[in-house]
Amino acid sequence: MELFYFLQKLSFSPLRSLIQDKVLSLCDRRASVAEFKEELWRQHPEFVNMFNQISLNSKLCQPMTECHRMIYGDPRFPSAFRNLSDPPWTLTVLGNTEALHQRSISIIGSREPEEESLEWLERELGAWPKQGWVFNSGGARGIDQKAHQICLRHCCPTVIFLPAGVDQIYPSSLTSAKEVIKASGGCFVSEFEDSFSIRKYAFSFRNRLIAALGKALLVVEAGEKSGSLMTGRIALEMGRPVFVIPGHPAQSRFRGSLDLLRVGAQWIENAQDLILFLDSEEGTLSQAHLDIDVKFDLRSTSRT
Repeated sequence: MELFYFLQKLSFSPLRSLIQDKVLSLCDRRASVAEFKEELWRQHPEFVNMFNQISLNSKLCQPMTECHRMIYGDPRFPSAFRNLSDPPWTLTVLGNTEALHQRSISIIGSREPEEESLEWLERELGAWPKQGWVFNSGGARGIDQKAHQICLRHCCPTVIFLPAGVDQIYPSSLTSAKEVIKASGGCFVSEFEDSFSIRKYAFSFRNRLIAALGKALLVVEAGEKSGSLMTGRIALEMGRPVFVIPGHPAQSRFRGSLDLLRVGAQWIENAQDLILFLDSEEGTLSQAHLDIDVKFDLRSTSRT
């Protein structure tokens, strides 16, 4: 476990860009802490004091929460993240790690969505979790939480990526749902130290993981200069399929969505459009769920 904390602290040090290739190579070799120190000292002797301090701090780590902890190279580490140009070096998973390896789609959108968008998500994708699909998102109120709620209503797994540590769940409203999420086979995922409090820059780290995991990224509503727009752009840069619910150009809540369409995203009207793509990728998704009538109280999606 010392190696995990050593890498976790090292990954957010000023040295990250300088030593990443060496670190990932050592992770793939399952090197020990001693081997990491020796290799890194040899490559950058000018940073010996910093390596020693990080190593000392890693030994003092006393995690508050019992979680699954994995480093790059671990068999449990999602393959989707290995393909990133700047992959996480460590991951902390609170809940079931299997949820990271199941068939999934990432769903994001506005924190203040219109009722029509919530109703569209419920109508078109409301029965997908029962067909074996996991919804990945960032836990924010609005579209993110609606996607998570759909899974939990069916007692199915959902994956929540955090811009903070697992002891600082964000938004805090999700804390009360923690046990339900775990019991449903879902999980919270963070690459930060357990006690790390939310920072503005942490959202870009989180968003790239949302963009990378799953068969595609679905953007339900993205405003101008929004986090959803940023995540969509990240996914497109990765070469990931991005689908957008189009809106009227005069509506500010869809300006980010229209920007994504201009740079390579595909518009969809309904679940059938998604099915056509996903069927071509896997050939496993049935249309049967489109005929299932699912009732859900939309008022349970908080906007506070």
